[in-house]
Amino acid sequence: MGHLMIWSLPSKATVILAASGLAAGGLAGAAAAGPAHAFTNSGWQVVATIAPDNQEVQLNAVTAIARGDAWAVGVAGTADSAIVVRWNGTAWRQAAVPAALAAKASVVNSVAATSDSNVWAFDFGGNWLRFDGSSWTAGRVPALRGGQHGLGMAASVAVAKHGAWVFGFDSTAAKLISYAAHFNGSTWRAMSLPGPVGQFGVSDASAVSAKDIWAVVGGGPGRGTANGLLHWDGRRWRSAVLPSFLAHKTNLASVLALPGGHVWVAGGIPSGVGHARGVTALWNGHTWTVDKLAADRAAPDDVIGDLVPNGNGGVWAMGFTPRACAGPMWHFSAGAWSDTGLVGCLVGAYVHGPQGLANVPGSTSVWGVGGQNDANVPNDEAGLVLLFGSQP
Repeated sequence: MGHLMIWSLPSKATVILAASGLAAGGLAGAAAAGPAHAFTNSGWQVVATIAPDNQEVQLNAVTAIARGDAWAVGVAGTADSAIVVRWNGTAWRQAAVPAALAAKASVVNSVAATSDSNVWAFDFGGNWLRFDGSSWTAGRVPALRGGQHGLGMAASVAVAKHGAWVFGFDSTAAKLISYAAHFNGSTWRAMSLPGPVGQFGVSDASAVSAKDIWAVVGGGPGRGTANGLLHWDGRRWRSAVLPSFLAHKTNLASVLALPGGHVWVAGGIPSGVGHARGVTALWNGHTWTVDKLAADRAAPDDVIGDLVPNGNGGVWAMGFTPRACAGPMWHFSAGAWSDTGLVGCLVGAYVHGPQGLANVPGSTSVWGVGGQNDANVPNDEAGLVLLFGSQP
């Protein structure tokens, strides 16, 4: 998921990332010194400001492979070329994506990886960048037969050693179609998905394994169709039944699948024009438990835009709102949700984000990325990296 507005940052205690030459693993140089951390009592801290060569940057998504290994993507420069940055355990470094390839992907809003030889970045229009451990390639996912009137990609997952999925919508001259494309290690195959189409097809997806993938279709009030939940069992996609309230009274935007058959979905409950309150629901394999999150006075239009594990049996939920500082960050622990506040404001970075989260496997640390104001770059926009917990 990616949102492109950025708000202001009055002061920062971070590091500007600068590209300077090539290094092993397809990476460019990074800042000469480590980042200075801006701590808050919420546990979140600013660890880096991303602005190579003083370009404007917006980071839209992040994924973590392991401790000391995470990737984030977004857009850079006035031409909105793709930017890819990587955490190597010490610093965030810009990946050396050849300029001609980076220019092929515009408004990159999704990243997925299972290893450093299976890293994928996708833009909204269906263009992709892939790193196979030694070099970058670029391409475009196929349209459906009768489609090609406009692809829109919202989410991706990486599976197995070389596989990937990307999700969103395709459209014919007459209708919108929920869309998925699968890369099996050698070729792409596009497919239409069952169930409701929603406003813009699939909103989010989450994979436990190559044979256990879930996707949510964002519908609900004001969107023409119901929300939908889909499951891939390794052979085909099937519609899963949602309770009537979730299907028709909410606008779902995110999904998180966990081992053991547990699946979270989340989004917002509309409560008037421009207003919503967050909602989450957990499927435990037998029943649904729905939580209507308490209204946050500072964010009256809160919608849960991302869900990630907290590494200790709980979940982090990223609130999204078009207001400065972004929506509240919610934490589910010991069976209850708590509002940890508007993280953007708490760290002194008036951001329109974070845009995405990623749990570091085997830990309780969580990365967040987004954008913030920086007077040193054009249009005052720089990429932002946040961290909850200890440095992984």
